[in-house]
Amino acid sequence: MPELDELRGLAGRIRQPSLEAIVSTARRRRRRAMTTAVSVGATVALLAGASTLLTGYDDRSAPPAHDPAPGPTTPERIVTGEGSRLIQAATSLDDLDVRIAVWEADCPDCEPGAGRPTGSALALTTDGFSSTTYVTNPIDPHPKPGELSEYTGPRIESPTRDLFLIIDTEKPDEWLVRSDGTMQRVERVTTKLAPTDPRLWFRCHPTEKPAAWKGVPIIDPAHLFPWCALDPDSATAYEWPARWNGSVPLPVAGEEPWGIDDRWQPTFAWWEVDGQRLRRFLADGVGDARGKVWNFPTHGPLFFTRLDHEPEIELLVPGEGTDAQIVRRDAPDAPFTTQFDLMTGTPDGALLAVQTSPETAIWRAEDLDRGDFELVEESATNGDTELTQSAWTHEPIIVGDRIYVMTRQGVATSDDDGHTWTEITTWR
Repeated sequence: MPELDELRGLAGRIRQPSLEAIVSTARRRRRRAMTTAVSVGATVALLAGASTLLTGYDDRSAPPAHDPAPGPTTPERIVTGEGSRLIQAATSLDDLDVRIAVWEADCPDCEPGAGRPTGSALALTTDGFSSTTYVTNPIDPHPKPGELSEYTGPRIESPTRDLFLIIDTEKPDEWLVRSDGTMQRVERVTTKLAPTDPRLWFRCHPTEKPAAWKGVPIIDPAHLFPWCALDPDSATAYEWPARWNGSVPLPVAGEEPWGIDDRWQPTFAWWEVDGQRLRRFLADGVGDARGKVWNFPTHGPLFFTRLDHEPEIELLVPGEGTDAQIVRRDAPDAPFTTQFDLMTGTPDGALLAVQTSPETAIWRAEDLDRGDFELVEESATNGDTELTQSAWTHEPIIVGDRIYVMTRQGVATSDDDGHTWTEITTWR
């Protein structure tokens, strides 16, 4: 690939200054080019999370999006049955004992040969599943025929301590869930909403699919979905313009948008300068790890590539205009069959490399461009808690001093800057 060769040649001819100096200079230049900015002072350019008790529907809301399986099947039977499958799971960002899990089961009461109708239900708890509330899932976890191009399964967000959000990734449909057990469908509005709290923002399915999505085999919400802003008091949400689709910074973060485009192979990094969108090649191999470096808001656009188990990571740092530099550093040694698939900063500025599937592994280095990676967490797959749909892939989150990472087994959290981790794998 000529463009990749050009980038590698550029990196080889540069006497590298520190990454801190590079990104600091690039960020000052971008800041001078912007005429207006509203800062939320957030360490998070993304959000996610979990839910709590569900026991009924708000009188103002529509009925559930789908019915349980035929026959006397109940939500409790769907969750607790021997053949039940875990679809999605999360915790509240404020209280790890407040949890939600989406389960499904084939209809146990149907006649043999009647096909495979399924029921879907939620298991909810405020005490780590010492006690459980069961309710029908308001979001159908399966796409309709012909709609298999997007990630299936809901995304679950934690906008406030006692209010939660379940998001359909197949159509524009969201539900608020309150800890008193009521649920209310969110209404999309045309009046602009711009909250300063980053937890009131979420990746939402667009009201109208962009033409650029046509024929795309997989749509990853973290890379391509619009930003929606939530007003929990009125149960309304505003979908921001397509310029912000897939952007790491929020529209109110005082930065120009940037992200990655992985609709097709190869994958490109993109960012904007004075409203002009620029693109640079990242990787095109199936075994190559590539993506955004999350949660470094003081650094502006920052991307990583590791070419199919090579011993180095390449960090792509956009500069002024079309300029970009590549900084190389040692990569962690992956102990499992799949190498790490995302990178994130920590509250104290360390760098984490995270493997979320098929097993969990987390490495930590003290700085972006120097210091050895240390393996700080690893675990094997637990069949009872392995999520069966691809919506478990989710952006890492930082709220205060807590780091929150979704894995194939559920949730991993750290309260000491990534040195030690707690994995939550009990979901019923």
